[in-house]
Amino acid sequence: MTDDRITFHYAPQTRAFGIRVLLEELGAPYDLNVLDVRAGDQLRPDYLSVNPMGKVPAISHRGTVVTEQAAVALYLGDLFPEAGLTPGISDPRRGAYLRWMVFYGSSFEPALVDHAMKRPPLPRNTAPYADYATVVAVVNEQVRQCAPFWLGERFSVADVMWGTTRRR
Repeated sequence: MTDDRITFHYAPQTRAFGIRVLLEELGAPYDLNVLDVRAGDQLRPDYLSVNPMGKVPAISHRGTVVTEQAAVALYLGDLFPEAGLTPGISDPRRGAYLRWMVFYGSSFEPALVDHAMKRPPLPRNTAPYADYATVVAVVNEQVRQCAPFWLGERFSVADVMWGTTRRR
């Protein structure tokens, strides 16, 4: 169905890579809108009308725009339940799945960026992600506990998200 195709707004060597992998894992029908961030395509008015933040990834689907990496991944996983990559609402793993999907963008990535930029840490009681050492310890503990996949025995959208963190 032409009407049901996803338009994927993508830029190579960005966090959008994980969504491209996910679309392929899901077997989703999509059209690729490639942006050249070095040329400033993400800041052109036509793209800013899709995502005013000028960031990728973003998708357009059925008249709806979804932005932010975790939101796009969650949307896509739920859109294709037949792929079996998303724990359903009544699945006991759903809570952990949501936690780790959001933790990536709200804690892990900001902690890594702040650490790499050598920004001084905020006091832990006011920091949005505690501190770098805590974030790394929490992720390392999850890696030690989960086997063979992020949520245990079944490959999920979380594996795609976390598995592509080092690929940009």
